[in-house]
Amino acid sequence: GTYNNSLYADIKVGSDTIRVYNLHIQSMGIKASVEQLQQEDSERMRQRLSSAFVKQEDQARIIKAHKNGSPYATILAGDLNNTPFSFVYRSIGEDMQDAFLEKGNGLGTTFTFDFYPMRIDYIFASEAFEVLDFERLETSFSDHKPITAKVTLK
Repeated sequence: GTYNNSLYADIKVGSDTIRVYNLHIQSMGIKASVEQLQQEDSERMRQRLSSAFVKQEDQARIIKAHKNGSPYATILAGDLNNTPFSFVYRSIGEDMQDAFLEKGNGLGTTFTFDFYPMRIDYIFASEAFEVLDFERLETSFSDHKPITAKVTLK
């Protein structure tokens, strides 16, 4: 019932199989401007945010349950539309390595909210992988900065 989506592919790597998820979790629907937020009706904004948080939690539970049912080493990557302090991040990233924390540097900003840097896009790898490199790219075709990681099966 949203424009958000997630998909996965099982990929044969030599004699192994890995599962790779591409995630786009529910957006908060907030324009990237504090000024616009200040002009919006506070009750309407509270209801919209509350609804988005509930959808995010539901989506995170579905993804986590699906991931936990996988017999394969797993990579989860995508736009969680929330910070590393959120339920969504903790739930989806549980028992996974955050490639930025392993090999990134700086703030890891992937989205700028009216000059406030935020990290809302992630690459997680199960413990079967070693994270070799992480990079945020400056070139972008959206309002998010793309990220990339190099991993290898241990």
